[in-house]
Amino acid sequence: MQVLGGLYAGLEAIWNTEFPKTCARCGRIYANIQEYFDHTTPPTNSTGLMDVDLDEVIQPQVGLYRNCQCGSTLMAFCRSRRDLSESGIRRRELFGKLLDQLLEVGIPQEEARNQLLRALKTGKLAQLEGMLRTARKGSA
Repeated sequence: MQVLGGLYAGLEAIWNTEFPKTCARCGRIYANIQEYFDHTTPPTNSTGLMDVDLDEVIQPQVGLYRNCQCGSTLMAFCRSRRDLSESGIRRRELFGKLLDQLLEVGIPQEEARNQLLRALKTGKLAQLEGMLRTARKGSA
């Protein structure tokens, strides 16, 4: 079974922090999320996904229940990597404003988002600023 796509899209990278996972009953080791999917079965009549809210301190998580070949139920947890602190919220607001500026000058949304992410990741915001200046001159 291919994990990517569908209901589980976007969670794979987060779940991969849960592996390797060992069945406490039989000792079988699941090296990664793909192996976990391939060699376990979902609970009957369920996706196996469950919202898990442990307490107010820990962010809500998504649990993925699956049954080991020995019959034991396993669960892989993933929690959001999103920074919910005040500074994390400010960074997301700034990202949104920058994205809006790129969209205003006619850059398609997916390209604008990718360019912005690349600029932030590489620290090359100057290239992005140059792109904005050029686009603004062209629309003036």
